[in-house]
Amino acid sequence: MRKLGMVVMLTGIVFLVIGSNFSWSQSKNKKPSDTNYGQAWFDEIDTDGDGKISRDEHMKHAEKRADNRFTQMDEDKDGFIGKDEFKKGMSTKKKKNKSKAREQTTEEKK
Repeated sequence: MRKLGMVVMLTGIVFLVIGSNFSWSQSKNKKPSDTNYGQAWFDEIDTDGDGKISRDEHMKHAEKRADNRFTQMDEDKDGFIGKDEFKKGMSTKKKKNKSKAREQTTEEKK
């Protein structure tokens, strides 16, 4: 039963990651306004370099992002995300998104 709960939670996190915008994968030196940003992101996912993203490449990338997010949220490193850790992690994500939105708006005004 505990394994089922873990699988359900991880699946939910994967869907959250996939459904969100790609801001989680942005590095500090890459911004959505950079002209090559989309290409760099595509190339990161297209691991075999054939100019196409296969389902397998997409899923591996999504799994890696979900794993990174899980690791960030699991503050006590016990292999589980408790309710408090989850709430804190989601709050942190909201703050980051708001901050990035403000930065983008400021850049657009320039």
